[in-house]
Amino acid sequence: LKALNGDTPASKGRVFLFNQELSENWQYLKTQIGYVPQDDIVHQQLTVRQCLFFTAKLRLENLSDDDIDEKINQVLTDLNMLDKKENLISNLSGGQRKRVSIAVELMTDPLIIFLDEPTSPLDPQTVDDFLGIMKKLSEKGTTVLMVTHKPEDLEYMDEVIFMADGGHIVYYGDSKR
Repeated sequence: LKALNGDTPASKGRVFLFNQELSENWQYLKTQIGYVPQDDIVHQQLTVRQCLFFTAKLRLENLSDDDIDEKINQVLTDLNMLDKKENLISNLSGGQRKRVSIAVELMTDPLIIFLDEPTSPLDPQTVDDFLGIMKKLSEKGTTVLMVTHKPEDLEYMDEVIFMADGGHIVYYGDSKR
């Protein structure tokens, strides 16, 4: 996953995103990629709004505070989190914190978002809600690439790749088969 998103260089071969080789086009492609590691990437002492506001100030250029607030509201609405905007991150559930980590990445409107085992800390009801939100995100045009070890997650996927030791592809295709 890290080789695909540019976090770690590939040990062999080349990675192409949107028909562009990743390392050769890194300056552009890094602006199109979102990456949420398995562990939360958010500062627990901030409110959700503060976290996203500071993210916008660091990553987005030439946006007014009003434009940033509008973007925060849109992202949180997409993730069913608008009602948690003023909550401290430390007071959120594991699933809500995962959505905030994703919101951080969605602030830049990536074309593709990589998720590393996002459902592992979640209870079954939260998993269904979360995967439904990811499905809606993909329907809006964002490619969602997710690593999971839970077969039950696959019902929300359009396509799957099963890999064996050494990175060998065992199956690639429709998730409904």
